[in-house]
Amino acid sequence: MVACRPRPLPLAPHHFPVPVRVVSLRCSLRMRRISLREWFSIHGLLAGRASLILRKPERTLRLLPLSLSRGGMRVKCFQGFENRTSVIYLDDGNYLNEWIFSGGGSDVGQPGPLTRQKYLAHPSSSLAAYWPRIIYQGTSGEIREINYNCSSKTQCYYDKALSTTQARNGTQLLVLPAKSDLTSTAVFYQEQDGRFLEYREDGTGITTVLQNPAFSNLIPLDAPVAGFSTIRPTDAQNPNLNLYLLWQDSNNVIQLSYTDDTNVWKGPNTDPAFAGANNNTALSCLSGTTFPGFPQQRTTVLARCYFQTGMALREVTFNGNMWNITGVVPLNF
Repeated sequence: MVACRPRPLPLAPHHFPVPVRVVSLRCSLRMRRISLREWFSIHGLLAGRASLILRKPERTLRLLPLSLSRGGMRVKCFQGFENRTSVIYLDDGNYLNEWIFSGGGSDVGQPGPLTRQKYLAHPSSSLAAYWPRIIYQGTSGEIREINYNCSSKTQCYYDKALSTTQARNGTQLLVLPAKSDLTSTAVFYQEQDGRFLEYREDGTGITTVLQNPAFSNLIPLDAPVAGFSTIRPTDAQNPNLNLYLLWQDSNNVIQLSYTDDTNVWKGPNTDPAFAGANNNTALSCLSGTTFPGFPQQRTTVLARCYFQTGMALREVTFNGNMWNITGVVPLNF
């Protein structure tokens, strides 16, 4: 993995709540956006490009491009779409802001259309996203979704409340594709009583709120949470995806709950690859890209997760059957 010189984002005047949530898009307007956690976070795409965002003590952000050339992954971009990186964050007034770096454009970047639409979040809100959806917590604590659809010259994002139960203020948020071609998504959040629930929504508008013994009553309050989806190795044509939910227990052990070729959640269990995780580590994962008309590909079954151990940032990979320690991400800044 190649470490490049990071460039500062022009966001220093703004307040970045902890945990900070940032969303990034690379390679194509239709590529996946990955959510981040804490001041030390990872985002990117399984498309040969990724970035690491560092939140420094003085509240500035640093964008560090990384190489994803290892692991036999194939670079896949989509012709005819503008390459861009989009960073989404909350400002001092708790409004969602967007800063865009276009391919071949200025390193300084420019405000994106989301900034103009003045969506107001709860002061404790975190952010989560899977392109083209952004999930956040509204001013009354409700879970809301912003969907990107730039068919209008005056508006590119559309907002609605999701039919979830009442979430605790400041809940961790995660959104994953539940079906290939993005006809169903899963949103994870924590209720006021501490239960961690899964909200499912399909393309017909049917919604369901689910709990299960694999994680609902096990995840501590404010625990780091991340996840990813893959095709089912034993049935690649099945539109249902395998879901993997990573979280840190009260003993600082990173646990894994998963569906594993069925629609039933299993686990939790851990793996030696996650040994030595810091207490309240930043935790983030990458997974394959899917959107309407583009099912998730077999070449994207390799998923990557990142967490802190000591003073290092460890990268681990999952090939559908087992976890491996890829190594430590070099940080030169």
